[in-house]
Amino acid sequence: MCQKFIITNGSTEFPYLLGALDPKVLDSIAIAPSFEDETEHKKLAAEVLDPPAEHWQRPVIQKKVEAIASNFDRTMEIMPNPVLLAAIPKKKIHIEKQVLANGSETGLWVVEIPPITEQAKSLWIIDGQHRVKGLSKTKSTQSLLPFVLLYSEDDVYRPETLAK
Repeated sequence: MCQKFIITNGSTEFPYLLGALDPKVLDSIAIAPSFEDETEHKKLAAEVLDPPAEHWQRPVIQKKVEAIASNFDRTMEIMPNPVLLAAIPKKKIHIEKQVLANGSETGLWVVEIPPITEQAKSLWIIDGQHRVKGLSKTKSTQSLLPFVLLYSEDDVYRPETLAK
């Protein structure tokens, strides 16, 4: 369940949803658009200069992931900071208002992600890839990870905009 909000800039509406999810589930449905350690600078520059860019984040730093997992496995440690997600272009997710059995709307939205394979995840992690990876590796923590999901059926969130 999520709450939905809209930012209006000029005549364009930028909808986004706020929610929380188990980090292990989030890790299974989202991927950071990161380049590989071995990617040549020339290739990175060419991709950025010729949108849409598909890779713009740094690769995962395993030591950082392990430090987050270790830190948040401790008692009384919580992660209230949301991660920023976006639907990968051309990968549609389904969002609809929650309606009770009596027909009344709750103001909440249900987000459905189609079945996922490792190569076909539907969401990009725009900010927070280390938090997602680290918290998904915790053993004793059972908390939800807050998120902001940028999604528009009109595809207003373009990859070059997200990369900025």
